[in-house]
Amino acid sequence: MSKLTKPSDAPAGPVLEVKDLRITFPTQQGPLKAVDGLSFELDAGKSLGIVGESGSGKSATSLALLGLHRRSRAKITGEIVVTGTDMQSASDEQVRQMRGSQIAMVFQDALSALNPYYTVGDQVAEAYRSHVQCSKKEAWAKAVEALDHVRIPDAARRAKAYPHQFSGGMRQRSVIAMGIVCQPRVLVADEPTTALDVTVQAQILDLLEDLRRETGMALILVTHDLGVAAGSTDEILVMQKGKEVERGPVGDVLRRPVHPYTQALLASVPRLAGFAVGEGDGPAGGHQGRHDRQGRRARPGHQPAPDLP
Repeated sequence: MSKLTKPSDAPAGPVLEVKDLRITFPTQQGPLKAVDGLSFELDAGKSLGIVGESGSGKSATSLALLGLHRRSRAKITGEIVVTGTDMQSASDEQVRQMRGSQIAMVFQDALSALNPYYTVGDQVAEAYRSHVQCSKKEAWAKAVEALDHVRIPDAARRAKAYPHQFSGGMRQRSVIAMGIVCQPRVLVADEPTTALDVTVQAQILDLLEDLRRETGMALILVTHDLGVAAGSTDEILVMQKGKEVERGPVGDVLRRPVHPYTQALLASVPRLAGFAVGEGDGPAGGHQGRHDRQGRRARPGHQPAPDLP
């Protein structure tokens, strides 16, 4: 499997700064505040889980980070600074150049994110050529390398396949390959495990964590599932009705939740395999978390895979 390297010019301090972010959508019933005064920072190599129910403002926030509300009727105030560039005041061309090279996104519906008329390799190569001056042959080689890095078996051959010829898990890996091919400083994963079975979910989350550690990129994991965030992030930010209600190291939030909404989210997580959310810290606090008998990290809320003969 190919290896990605950490950028030598990685900036010191936060690679992402969000200050007093407010997103309002006009409706027939009047202005709707989707995000109301959200602020947070994220350093290189760190991971943040943004957790909340549907309608809490998670996805509206993630789209704003990449400037994807620009052509909508949404009113956005506050600051979003990515690697020193204010996304709010930047021109459309500057924002376009930032997407993919500095901040990238993994969308929750990989089948919709991929174009059915082009091969997977062509789409990853196109993402690379949009930011790097190179030949089609060089871009194709880079696409194969990215697909191999996200553990697509026989990447050189499978790069010639179309999205419908991939399984759900392989399509999700392909979208991740598109996101990391230019080695962005920040990767936003919006519900990356939606509609995947439990085993594939764990594989995707492990892949994202490995990529973060290898490349030094910052990771934002947007999810409604506290079990997913518990095993995959350093910090958790809980949102309700567009506002932050609780934030802190993952172990602290899960073991000693303060806000009633966080407590209710924790209470809704099923207990499987004899433990629940909060019994394994994942990457938080330097702990390795719980492992199954084959050495894989057991993800809270998910039953470890059984031993194979």
